[in-house]
Amino acid sequence: MNTRRFFLAALTGLFLCPGAAFAAKKWEKIKAPELNRINVPPVHRQALDNGIQLFVLEDHELPLFRMTLSLRAGEANAPKEQLGLPGITAEVLRSGGSEKLAGDALDELLEGRGASIEISTGNLTTEITVNALVEDTDRVLEIVRDLLLQPAFPQDKLDLALTQARSGISRRNDDPSDIADREFNKILWGKGHPFAAQVEYEHLARITREDLQSFHKKWFHPAEAYVAVWGDFSRDEIVQSLQRTLGTWPKQAVQQMPIPETPDVQQSFNLVVKESVTQSNLRFGHRGVKADHPDYFALVVMNELLGGGLGSRLFNEVRSRQGLAYRVGSRLGAELAYPGMFQVVCGTKSETTVKAARACIEEVKRMKNTAVTDAELKRAKDGLLNSYVFNFADKGGIVTRQMNYARWGYPADYLERFATEVAKVTVADVQRVASSFLQPENFALLVVGKPEAFDEQLTALGTVNTIDITIPEPKAAEFPAATPAMLTKGQEVLAQAAKAVGGVEALAKISYLTESQNVQLNVMGQQMEAKATRYVQYPGNLRLEIAVMGQNMVQVYNREGKSGFAKGMGGSKTLDEAEMQEFEDDLARELISFLRDYESYSAQYLEEGKVDGAPADVLLLTPPRASKKFKVYVDKTSHLVVKMDYRGKSIQGSPVDQEEFLHNYKTVGAVKLPHKTVIHQDGKLFLQSETSKLSLTDVIPADKFAKAES
Repeated sequence: MNTRRFFLAALTGLFLCPGAAFAAKKWEKIKAPELNRINVPPVHRQALDNGIQLFVLEDHELPLFRMTLSLRAGEANAPKEQLGLPGITAEVLRSGGSEKLAGDALDELLEGRGASIEISTGNLTTEITVNALVEDTDRVLEIVRDLLLQPAFPQDKLDLALTQARSGISRRNDDPSDIADREFNKILWGKGHPFAAQVEYEHLARITREDLQSFHKKWFHPAEAYVAVWGDFSRDEIVQSLQRTLGTWPKQAVQQMPIPETPDVQQSFNLVVKESVTQSNLRFGHRGVKADHPDYFALVVMNELLGGGLGSRLFNEVRSRQGLAYRVGSRLGAELAYPGMFQVVCGTKSETTVKAARACIEEVKRMKNTAVTDAELKRAKDGLLNSYVFNFADKGGIVTRQMNYARWGYPADYLERFATEVAKVTVADVQRVASSFLQPENFALLVVGKPEAFDEQLTALGTVNTIDITIPEPKAAEFPAATPAMLTKGQEVLAQAAKAVGGVEALAKISYLTESQNVQLNVMGQQMEAKATRYVQYPGNLRLEIAVMGQNMVQVYNREGKSGFAKGMGGSKTLDEAEMQEFEDDLARELISFLRDYESYSAQYLEEGKVDGAPADVLLLTPPRASKKFKVYVDKTSHLVVKMDYRGKSIQGSPVDQEEFLHNYKTVGAVKLPHKTVIHQDGKLFLQSETSKLSLTDVIPADKFAKAES
């Protein structure tokens, strides 16, 4: 039991146990004392010679130096064809280091000193945060100066950032709640709005090192830089340190972009189908207000009453009384720089989806049309005022808020006014703002869930727009249109390749393949050893077993049974249609498959190329069942297939251009098969495998391709 919990338990005993020092009282009759007056320490503000707006607050509790530097350069500054550029720029600015100190050396230096420098990007700003011992103040300020003035932006760190970004895209549909937040954001703000822009593979493909340099040169200047510092220093000394370091940042005017307008939201009913879930994520909303709205404080109280947490109307009615939600609440969404979006959020089981939606809407209507009680108002205001004190719990919160208020034109005492203004709010104020602000009849609504399990069709609420969240693949390579001559020559070359490994008749007799391999993986610059075994039952069953880093993983696809699963340390997962199609693509690229069935493939001759310096005929194959074409390189002398090019997936799940080199052909029975494979992803070595055992005669038991045990 922690100290706080023990203290609460002692108080409980004091009030409730027989023989306690005080007589028991009902909690409603216990009068809470008035909040102590909060004394806000004065924040010193001044401008450095180059225009940086500086906010300083001494804090001698610990021997630390802390800083937040805010630049007016956020995701909204991204060119439409290069969404994600601001965030990538910020990431590589930090990971790549400066011309004076490379990123890896910077990491080592900071780790050795127990310091940190982090850079993040929001809609409108990029922030650099610094934490260090006060004795290292000058050194970390020099590092920040060098990052801002002489960033290195090395290509390897850019490649890593792009790889991680592609991985994020590939996983963005994993979490239903994340899907709901993302897609509802797009519904509220509208297609093409900078605050709802969605980064795709095609955007990342257009980002180069030169683009990072250009973005930095255009937007990273002191003219609109705001800096908050707090720590164990004297004000005058830290100002001098900042002038010596960040003050040398050359002053330059910036033609700033206007803040994007907040649109009005139209009523709509939207659905994202997610078949793998048993719960529904619901979102409702409309346009909100900016934090300087005349009724802002009354709206804050109103929102607290509606859905601000335990005891709110949504919580009491939708969750507690009706038992329809495992979470429910509302967000006012007021931003400092622009009007945000008001939202109601609800999570419910699939079988109560529409009932929960109606209950949430009805509760918002009741908030709009029915006055709150004095007791409700007191609870909401007490909750807000009691949590308000935590805004002053640390000096960093105070000075960074002052900095942000100043950036967006708010008075310096804006935070201190909160308690006074909230205390003034009356029942009539809440009723007035609820009546004018809440628009449940015009809500945009989104449900992410499994429609076949809903209690009613979503169309019971209105006309439904189904949203496709399929992740667009990167643009495929373009090839010349096939002519009869190209197709004829392609078939001839493929026939020669089939003959070179033993001929179609010998290949057609193969029913099973069992192959054990020693594998070396190169992942994120790290090498890993693995053991792999492939089981293939031609034409349409595939099983892959992998042992790596003490973990065993299995993937199975059964064409006849139209089923498949993946099993690993996270449990077993049934393959969906898209994942099974990927296995069909894998089977189509099986050497034995496309050589023995070459007549069913469209083989377009492209050109003569080279593999490891040797001439090769290059073909474009279109499989009869698979969805993806692939290129095959046939050695002009041996007529063996020596390379394949195709669109694959990285270990993180993002699309990559994959080159598969086939080496060391050996005779197995009546055919020749490669015993070494080397795979490159996006031009970099990813995998090398050596075959230790290969059998074409061992019968594979049917249960190898059976459905995974639960």
